[in-house]
Amino acid sequence: MKTRTAVAALVVLVVLFAALQTVRSLTGDGTGSAEKRSKLSSLFHTMPEFNRQPPPAPAPLKAATEAQKKAAQKSITAQLDAFRQDDYYKARFYQGAGLQGHFRDADSFRTMMIHSYPQFAHYKSVKYGSARTDSDGEHVMIEADVTGKDGIVQHAIYSMHLENGVYRVESVMGGSAPVIGGPGREQRG
Repeated sequence: MKTRTAVAALVVLVVLFAALQTVRSLTGDGTGSAEKRSKLSSLFHTMPEFNRQPPPAPAPLKAATEAQKKAAQKSITAQLDAFRQDDYYKARFYQGAGLQGHFRDADSFRTMMIHSYPQFAHYKSVKYGSARTDSDGEHVMIEADVTGKDGIVQHAIYSMHLENGVYRVESVMGGSAPVIGGPGREQRG
């Protein structure tokens, strides 16, 4: 069951990655021209949420090289270490530019992490799984099992983006409140 959930999450990430690539190709120079806004608007009107058509084919992913995997792991571990040291200014360095925009400052980021992702904010260990990348190596998706000081393990898939020579966290899928109880008794804790 865990494998099916992980595969389903990876498929969702691949689709989101393809949409992100399309958005970036339409807004790459940051001019925000009327033509680009029109193309971007038409893109969102073709998304499944609006008209239930199938999403565009995702960009093909391949196994990450050992160097890409180690570089992504280094950034994730450095951010987790910064969380553990309660250094959210340093932890923000490992957030991608887009993700940083969701938080007005390091304190708001800290509050969200501690309340929503306590196993990440107070992690004890991390174990990495497989890593996939796009054709140019700018994006790496890597599996991680993060164990909190409380002993609870959270499975997550990190989406990393290469910015200024460093892989930074673009998004994290998973890591939600743990499921407690057995079949038929599952509830979020």
